[in-house]
Amino acid sequence: MRFQQPGMIYHAKKMKEGFTLIELLVVIAIIAILIGLLLPAVQKVRDAAARTQSQNNLKQMTLATHSYTDANGGFPNGYGYPSQFQNGMVLGCAFFVILPYMEQQNVYNQAYSSDIITNSSGWTYNWHYSGYNSSLVSGKIKSYIHPGDYSLTQGGSNVKAPLSYLYNGYLYTSLTMAKISDGTSNTAAYTEGLAYCPYKFSDPYYTANYTRGGWNYNEYGNSSSNYQYAPTENGGGITYNWSPKFSYTWQTFQPMPKVTACNDSMAQSMSVSGLQLSLLDGSVRNVSTGVSWQTFNAAHTPQGGEVLGSDW
Repeated sequence: MRFQQPGMIYHAKKMKEGFTLIELLVVIAIIAILIGLLLPAVQKVRDAAARTQSQNNLKQMTLATHSYTDANGGFPNGYGYPSQFQNGMVLGCAFFVILPYMEQQNVYNQAYSSDIITNSSGWTYNWHYSGYNSSLVSGKIKSYIHPGDYSLTQGGSNVKAPLSYLYNGYLYTSLTMAKISDGTSNTAAYTEGLAYCPYKFSDPYYTANYTRGGWNYNEYGNSSSNYQYAPTENGGGITYNWSPKFSYTWQTFQPMPKVTACNDSMAQSMSVSGLQLSLLDGSVRNVSTGVSWQTFNAAHTPQGGEVLGSDW
């Protein structure tokens, strides 16, 4: 047995408590470095998820257009004016008329009115037509919104029927799939574009809505000056000409522009990876910023006979 000798004192080993200031600073620095490394990775994951969702949206719209053409014998009208005046007529752009083929029949039905056009000269005649008027509906449709559409949080939060996509204005009602001589795999259907692309940043009219496209009639039945244009490939928000073709054929698209610098005569990408675009065969491809305007335009003409460049 070991005995403690007089005058000898034994101390238990003291446990180290807490961090020193230097150790704390080192830990903070390590955490900051890890966060710096993780943030770009998280952003890439979010971007990839948004692009995947947008790809699905583009594909769904293209397949819905196929169903529409099968049922109606031609492509949707990008500008929204009716092909004929009779009961059952439809006032709405391509994004509106394909709603029933995108499992949005309920939204489409909300546009029905028993008296959508009234022509009255006061003494001679009255016109009363029942049908579907796109201006009667509003609200968000998930398939029409790009998850990465930053314009909706930068001034466009009040857009009543937001739309982050554009319709190829070269496709019009007299065309059928069989008449696409360039081939469905070489002809664009839909592409991405900011929902809020103001000609004047303070003017909320310059927005892309799936409800746009429809005649506004005055009391005499004549089309009034405030015609609602449909968002087509002529413009990121609203077209300015009557022809379903590009306004500016020498341009391609804007890669992630600031909302205040958005050009509503162009499409806009929402990813640094490029612009996503669907083709009539149902495929979706990524178009890089290096694409020439000649190739970009050729991919939209259905009967141009062009050969797409190597930059495609």
